Formats: sequence, C-alpha cells, structure tokens
Amino acid sequence: MMRAHLAALGCPLPVLQFVLRDPDGRFVSRNDFGWPDWKVVAEYDGMGKYTTLLKPGETAADAIAREKAREADIRAQGYEFTRFMAQDLRKPEKAAARLMKLLRANGYRG
Repeated sequence: MMRAHLAALGCPLPVLQFVLRDPDGRFVSRNDFGWPDWKVVAEYDGMGKYTTLLKPGETAADAIAREKAREADIRAQGYEFTRFMAQDLRKPEKAAARLMKLLRANGYRG
C-alpha cells in the first residue's frame, strides 16, 4: 500500500526487500524498500514489533535499542534511512516529500 501511494505521488519505484551488504559482501540488513542508486532505504513499521511480536523475554526498550543499532549499521554504509508508519498512509504526501528530499539530496533528478 505504501509503495502504491509513493508511486502515485511521483516517487521512483523501490527495490522491495532490498538486501544491503558491506563492501566485503557481508550482510548488513534486509529493508522493506531500497533505492540503491541513491543510497536510500526505508522501513514500514507497525506497532506489533514493540508489543505482540516481541521475542520471548524481550521488552519494547530492547526492540527499540535493536532497531537503533540496525539503523546505525545501515547509515555506516553511507545510506540514508527513513521510516513509514500507519499515519503515513493517511497523509502519504508528507511521506513522499520526506522520501523525495532524501533521494534528491543523494542525486535523484526526477
């Protein structure tokens, strides 16, 4: 759904389930959306990963710390990172503008 909104608003189509690797070919992350030509990735986050989808013994704080470490790993590869959430589906124009700002800052000319 988010991808359709972004495309309808003029954003370039992403690579879905984009796998980011470091220069040595080691796995860094799998991302919901990737625009490798412009070194931008995005995730669509639901609230479940902080509540019902927590790993056994894990707290919401643990999940947040893990996601922040993952985001730092992505940024360490020179990629920009953004998140989409349910409220972005209600106002996709704001999400598209945020994405386009990142893409253009990294050379997108569309």
